[in-house]
Amino acid sequence: MDCLILITSPKGFGKSTLSLQIAKRLHEKYLGTKFNLEEQVVFTPEDVQDRIRSLPEYSALVWDEAVMGAMGEDWNRAVSRALKKDITLCRTKHLVMLMNMPNIAWLDSKYRSTLVNFWIHIVSRGLAVWFYPDLRPSVSDCWHLDLIDKLLGKNVDDPLANPMSIVKKLGKHPCFQDVFTFPKVDKVLYQKYLELRNRATLQADVTSSYLYSDKLKQAIYLFWKYLKEKEGKCSFRKLEKILTNPKTNKPIAHFTTLNDWVKEVRSLMKEEG
Repeated sequence: MDCLILITSPKGFGKSTLSLQIAKRLHEKYLGTKFNLEEQVVFTPEDVQDRIRSLPEYSALVWDEAVMGAMGEDWNRAVSRALKKDITLCRTKHLVMLMNMPNIAWLDSKYRSTLVNFWIHIVSRGLAVWFYPDLRPSVSDCWHLDLIDKLLGKNVDDPLANPMSIVKKLGKHPCFQDVFTFPKVDKVLYQKYLELRNRATLQADVTSSYLYSDKLKQAIYLFWKYLKEKEGKCSFRKLEKILTNPKTNKPIAHFTTLNDWVKEVRSLMKEEG
């Protein structure tokens, strides 16, 4: 049980939904253990490296691309470097990594050829196809991506295209294995995932040199508002404890500063409104 499963789709088609369900089912049905969302869903190459080392043998790890954009134009190289460095350890510990990404072509060609064991592409919400690589030694591209372009033309991710028509065309691809459906993820689990993603997104902004910028202040205000609406209240002391710099594990700002930033954004919004 050591493999990397790549899950691709346009935004909003359900990559996170599917990867969470696979990881949870793997643990509960086949391993007899509980899936730990906080420990087994990560968003950055640094977190991937940390979890590969710290997770128990025979575990699932979900790498979500939700905050990759915050890493800038260099993010794909960072992804490839992390995979190259840690995939051997991932295999010796018998881990299953589920990697969410908008497009398989975003992953460096030599890494997608040598590291990805299965590729799942979500055609529409709740409907996906999966591929297995062509392992013949004479093949230069084990996924035959050029053939996918020929089969689908420009309509591969067209939201108006008929999903089953796309599936029928993909069925002619030499790597195509099967088509399957999947349900919505459990509401409680997905809510916890959203909270984890929101924290990761905000922390990514911090580590991407947005500290003290207007963008950071607005992000903190939205996060404070979200917590307040969810829990009925949110003290700035609590916010200080939640919002830490992942590299230093220290608060990004004192609670009084966070209070000032929220007031500043609220005041600005009132003036503009």
